[in-house]
Amino acid sequence: MASAALIIPAAGSGTRFGGPVRKPYADLAGRAILLRTFDRFAAVEQICQRILVVAPADLDVVHKTYGDELSRLGVDAIIPGGKERYDSVRAGLDLVRDECDLVAIHDAVRPLVPLRAVTEALRLAEKIGAACVGVPVHDTVKRADASGIVLETPPRDGLWQVQTPQVFRTGLIRQAYERLGQFRGKVTDDSQLVEALGHPVVMVEGGRENLKITTPADLALAEAWLRAVGTP
Repeated sequence: MASAALIIPAAGSGTRFGGPVRKPYADLAGRAILLRTFDRFAAVEQICQRILVVAPADLDVVHKTYGDELSRLGVDAIIPGGKERYDSVRAGLDLVRDECDLVAIHDAVRPLVPLRAVTEALRLAEKIGAACVGVPVHDTVKRADASGIVLETPPRDGLWQVQTPQVFRTGLIRQAYERLGQFRGKVTDDSQLVEALGHPVVMVEGGRENLKITTPADLALAEAWLRAVGTP
């Protein structure tokens, strides 16, 4: 069974969330979102290294406020990230140990990822090289121009809404990031860079509960889900 490093980038600005604290540190049913996210991976025996990447301005306060708890959860390193998400992921990749066969990259503000999706993504990434958690698109999708005028209604067959974690063989994701400067277009997730190498990426079904907390309404949904399943 392959071992894996977990990188959790938490350096984003989170401007849509608002509030007195940034998203990763907001309270979710009595516990910081960031801690609940790491809770989800606590039982994954394949993970041999856990790396948290935070905004440089948050580094000291994260150490002081959450350092002991993060250490208990097995976090090996808390490091400063960069302006863009890919800068933070790249900083995390630099610390991945040689014994880690795989790298799992997961959003800090997806605290409800199903364990079955994590283990399946790890299994398939070991086999194929790259696996991405997501959910099939069930709603009709439309593409519109800048003024909101519909340009087309593409068929939804085969369309997925991408989530995390995204898991890769370590050498593969490092190769992809080495070619980051050659990528054309906006980088919105890590699997794009692997796809640009021509390497296949397999989708793994996650769950609707694996929402990314972007607004206060998302936080309320996450709290409701935790109450419904009785999670402490």
